[in-house]
Amino acid sequence: MFSIKPAKMTMLFSIVVLAGLFISGCNPNSDSGVTRPSDVAASKIYEISGPIMGSSYHIKVVLTPDEQLLQNLRVGVSETLTRVDRLMSTYKQESEISQFNIAPQNQWFSVSAETFEVIALGQAISTKSEGYYDMTVGPLVNSWGFGPTGKPIKVPDEGQLQSALNRVGFGFLKLDAESSAISKAADIYLDLSSIAKGYAVDRVANYLEQNGVTDYLVEVGGEIRANGYKPGQETWRLAIESPTVEQRSIYKVIELTNAGLATSGDYRNYFEENGVRYSHTINPFTGKPVQHQLTSVSVVRPTSAEADAMATMFMVMGTERGYQFAVENKIAAYFIYRSATGFQSKSTLQFEKYLTQ
Repeated sequence: MFSIKPAKMTMLFSIVVLAGLFISGCNPNSDSGVTRPSDVAASKIYEISGPIMGSSYHIKVVLTPDEQLLQNLRVGVSETLTRVDRLMSTYKQESEISQFNIAPQNQWFSVSAETFEVIALGQAISTKSEGYYDMTVGPLVNSWGFGPTGKPIKVPDEGQLQSALNRVGFGFLKLDAESSAISKAADIYLDLSSIAKGYAVDRVANYLEQNGVTDYLVEVGGEIRANGYKPGQETWRLAIESPTVEQRSIYKVIELTNAGLATSGDYRNYFEENGVRYSHTINPFTGKPVQHQLTSVSVVRPTSAEADAMATMFMVMGTERGYQFAVENKIAAYFIYRSATGFQSKSTLQFEKYLTQ
């Protein structure tokens, strides 16, 4: 079971709701996890799907009929996802990240090339964002009950939060690219949940391309990577969910190819105490869940890992700071925020080309 982000699972319906757009027309008539189209035209959309994180993954591939290739892809996709999970999940005690989290301070800890790649990317985004994105936020995530240690029950006391804050800071994490090793200068707790799932999408995409599949749509628990086109050179169409708790509906439709997409928000995974809502997105500076008007942000980047991390980064920044950062750095981002008259939205120039309505 792929278990990197079970706590964020419900939030990820922000893109899973797109299923009505990109899954329609496919007939899930196989227990093997491979969906076969009902007609026999030369080029068809096939679906590879399965359970993951208590949710699911759905992968569309455009192929001429080839049963053996489909079965091989099914196995390869499963193995690819399982490997990322085994390396980076904080829900698995034997994973590299879990072992690093309990390792001594100030000692180099060797990790796989994949784990190092993810951490290096995350650190680069942390540096660029001046800490608004921070993979060492794990102690705070756990204190609020959104990590593997338990479900949200109540607001932690100030002493508990301060103790957790003392263990947070991306500057405590050191990298040695030559030896593919990492070290910590404090008792940090790495949590890759805001980037590893996007990376898993990228790994699946790379696997597909290595096996000759160039037209595909990969969705893992809500993170997206699209490449090429559907049959007839039709662009992949996706939807951004309206950020409402009561019901699920489409807010915007976009067209995507040769890029990754991630959406993060505050309206699915949260708990309430004394009439105050506490979301799973934690501000690494205050130690508390974000409290601002930004309710959802969607990001398009060359890779899903980048989009995944940056969507979280923008949710921490909030609407104005996040939008300014996106404009200055020419990032394709779409912000939905609350106002006195309801939901409002704005996008950067780079995102506008993806909008269809």
